[in-house]
Amino acid sequence: MADNIIIRRSRPEDFEQICALYADAREFMKENGNPDQWKDTHPSVDLISEDISENGNGYVAADGDTVLAAFYFEENADDPTYRVIYDGKWLNSLPYAVVHRIGVSKAARGRKVGKLCVKWATERAGNVKIDTHRDNQPMQRLLTSLGFVHCGTIYVNVDGDRHRMAYQYSSK
Repeated sequence: MADNIIIRRSRPEDFEQICALYADAREFMKENGNPDQWKDTHPSVDLISEDISENGNGYVAADGDTVLAAFYFEENADDPTYRVIYDGKWLNSLPYAVVHRIGVSKAARGRKVGKLCVKWATERAGNVKIDTHRDNQPMQRLLTSLGFVHCGTIYVNVDGDRHRMAYQYSSK
């Protein structure tokens, strides 16, 4: 991994690169046994625009002007999808941050950029919740490698298969 990769808030000029890397991420998931998590249109261009301009919770991992990864990060979250968990329980009920929609560009594969993004979130917040599709084995391995614990199942309203594996990291 290059030492000059930085995590920063996404900017309007990143929009096209972010859209392209999410398309790459969807193809990667399909090629790796996970064709259903994001289907063909998630995250939508409207959602990407909202992350960039309205709520300011869109972040990128960038090497100079090149966007290598994009993700949503919100501190002190109160995510309604995490209020009820099935077949388990959260590690704690402390304030938490969430990470959603991690996408890595094809050019960044093998550079551990996704890991850099999630590690950045845990260092910033210390108590982080995230979810992933049961078929997303690469993300499950990444989360486990960073000390996340599988806590149970949540339900989201994103696509036809709404079950998500819920994970939490807590240094507290």
